[in-house]
Amino acid sequence: MTTLEREFEKVKFNIKFNNYVFIMEHLKQFFMDYELSTNGLLIKEEDASKMAQAVFSFVKKAGILDELNTVRSNNG
Repeated sequence: MTTLEREFEKVKFNIKFNNYVFIMEHLKQFFMDYELSTNGLLIKEEDASKMAQAVFSFVKKAGILDELNTVRSNNG
């Protein structure tokens, strides 16, 4: 593998990882806010993380997220 290919793979990995972290933080906050607003309950960050991971895995397997963890367009 050439240096350019390695650099490309590093950048691709960083984009994928950063998108994952961004999505997980937003999902985690969503679950914490949702539980508080609907049931008046505070949930642990750990529990919200588990819920977020379950949703992330589901949408990834369903093909909603692409290889870089961005939402696929409906156009193709």
